[in-house]
Amino acid sequence: MNFINGEFVPSVSGKTIPKVDPSTSQVARQVPDSSLMDLVKAVQSGNKALIGWSKSSIEDRAIILEKFAFLIRQNAQMFGLAAARDLGTPVSQTLSFSVEEAAQHFEAHAKMLRAPGPLLQRQTVQPVGLVAIISPASDPLVCLSSRLAPALAGGNAVIAKPSRHTPETTELLAKLSLEAGLPAGVFGIVQGRGDVIGELIVQHPGVSTLAFMGSTRIGRRIQSLAADELKRVHLSLSSKNPVIVFAGVELVSTMSSVAAICAGLFPARSMQGSRLFIHESIYKPALEMLKAHFESVRVGSPFEIETQMGPLPTQEL
Repeated sequence: MNFINGEFVPSVSGKTIPKVDPSTSQVARQVPDSSLMDLVKAVQSGNKALIGWSKSSIEDRAIILEKFAFLIRQNAQMFGLAAARDLGTPVSQTLSFSVEEAAQHFEAHAKMLRAPGPLLQRQTVQPVGLVAIISPASDPLVCLSSRLAPALAGGNAVIAKPSRHTPETTELLAKLSLEAGLPAGVFGIVQGRGDVIGELIVQHPGVSTLAFMGSTRIGRRIQSLAADELKRVHLSLSSKNPVIVFAGVELVSTMSSVAAICAGLFPARSMQGSRLFIHESIYKPALEMLKAHFESVRVGSPFEIETQMGPLPTQEL
């Protein structure tokens, strides 16, 4: 469902996109196939709510962000199940990583709001308007929270366009926003196809700032469209990192960490390593340790890490 003015609503046209359950490969639900009319309603609601929210006190915003963090942790199991149904992500992965990191984003920005000094306050609490967040399927809770928390801390209203593969996780976050005390309309969601509703969001004159996480190809497209309106754009694009192992490290513990970083679970995270460089002086023993890990993970061994992997929600991912 879309989330506009504090209410879950279908698309204006009634059109939907089928959402497949990764565990069964069967259609489990329908996601709104939003169009311009849905966006117009969301923009109107967001800009109306922005008037009051942008004038709210720093303390009021900090309290809501802290409550948001508390509710994310309190509903950890629900987020785990939602991510499993959305993406096939093992519940244990969401509980061990995503929930805590998402909560920490809200806590960190609440702390920044309360930090002394006029310079910091000028940098963190001046609203820029209606912010649009276009987030990927990869770890939807963390990706959305990492952009939502600073936008709300700055007194901005937000419209989120999540991946069409992650409706349940996003809707749960929207529900908690009301429980945290966020005024209706400050946070809205429009769901649908990136090449339709995503491009409409980028070009809509009521949206002042854009945050996008995803491929470099789509990032270029967004930057090009936003340039015509001179909009602020924050891009996080295809940021897989190389992992470098230097000579002189404690090899057993290091290669255990390398295995966890590089082999990771679905969905892939930008912090995971897509390339591995090992110093030539330790190359052979390091490679043998890595091979041993992949061939046989034994409970209690130095290489013991989580190796479960859930089903993929679509062949595209």
